[in-house]
Amino acid sequence: MEFHEMNDQAVSSTIIEACKHNDKRLKHKLIEASNRDPRIAAKVLESLYELVDYDLNFVIDILTHCSKREHMHVLKEAKDPVNIIKLFDEYSRERLEALELEDIVEGRDLDIIWEVKEGPQIDALSRAYLQRCLLAIAYHLGYHEELKTFFEEEKRKYLVLH
Repeated sequence: MEFHEMNDQAVSSTIIEACKHNDKRLKHKLIEASNRDPRIAAKVLESLYELVDYDLNFVIDILTHCSKREHMHVLKEAKDPVNIIKLFDEYSRERLEALELEDIVEGRDLDIIWEVKEGPQIDALSRAYLQRCLLAIAYHLGYHEELKTFFEEEKRKYLVLH
C-alpha cells in the first residue's frame, strides 16, 4: 500500500515502526514520499519527541519537506530559554565559554555530553538532550543565524548569572 492510500493513523504508525525497527528501506521510502505527502512531515512533527531518540537524521530529512509554519514551530521549540539553561548546566564555566552552537549541532569535541548520562538530575539531563536535538534540527532546517543569535545571547546571560 502506498502512503497516500493510508489514513493518518496508519501513516503515523508506519513512521514510528520504521524508526523503532530501524527499517532503512521504509525510512527511505518515507523520506521520498514526504515530498508529495505533507502528512508525513506533519506526523513526524507530531511525534517529534519520541522519534528523535530513534533517528535524528531521519527526522531532519523528513522535516526539510514540511511547511514554513511547521519549520517555525521547530524553531520556536529550539529557542526555549528554560531548556537551554538545562543544557548549559552540564558544562564547566571554562568549557561553556569555549562552546559554540556548531559544537552542539555538529557533535564536535567540545560537546561531549551527547551520550545519555545517569544521575540524580535525569529529568534535567533529558531536557538538555532534547534541547540538543531541537537545536540540531532547526539548524539543519536552515535557521543558522537565528539560532546563533539566540545561543550566544542565552550563553552570555547564563555566564553573567552563574
